[in-house]
Amino acid sequence: MADAVRTGTTQAEAALGAPIFDWLAAAPKEAEVFTNAMTAMTHGLAHRLADVIDLKGTEVVADVGGAGGNLVQTLMQRHPRLTGVVLDLPHVGAEADTSAATLGVTDRFTFVGGDFFEEVPSADVHLLKFVLHDWDDDSCVRILRNCREALRPGGRVLVMELLVDEVGTPGLEPLMDLNMMALSTGRERSLDEFENLFERAGLKPASTKPSATRISVLELVPA
Repeated sequence: MADAVRTGTTQAEAALGAPIFDWLAAAPKEAEVFTNAMTAMTHGLAHRLADVIDLKGTEVVADVGGAGGNLVQTLMQRHPRLTGVVLDLPHVGAEADTSAATLGVTDRFTFVGGDFFEEVPSADVHLLKFVLHDWDDDSCVRILRNCREALRPGGRVLVMELLVDEVGTPGLEPLMDLNMMALSTGRERSLDEFENLFERAGLKPASTKPSATRISVLELVPA
């Protein structure tokens, strides 16, 4: 942490020998621990986020970087006609399929192993929960552009992230920002900083909704 603050750069490569997600891709035991942690976190948040996500008229939802798929599968439980897709690295697929079976949505669920920097599945709604904070601005714009290009007519992108308040405001957000500095090339951002990324990606905000957690749901449509 001290080296990250002193240099302003991620320390994952110095400590692990590779960027954090490259290292996880080559370390199956650690990757399993990480995926389980993300799934457990999402399990605690999914229903509260689902309370503020409007899916009226939606047929297909793609959870981009959705790991074990708990968020989209929770939405599928609430909306029996909804088809769900998770895009993530191939090693996550078995857990996502197991989760779908546990929640009883296997017949409407598909896991796609891939890279969201290359392309994302076509859908009416793309979910990006705690994805953008892992990446630098240019990488975020690339992910968002890929989502925009894969949206069906009338589609939306839902970004779920912590929003940083004014400097000096206490809370989880600045601590998570330090975590991102040490582990990844990403950062936590203010609403204005997110809106700059959206504009660069050809998207515009349609609404910002708080949830019963510290996470906000930012709804975007093509500009």
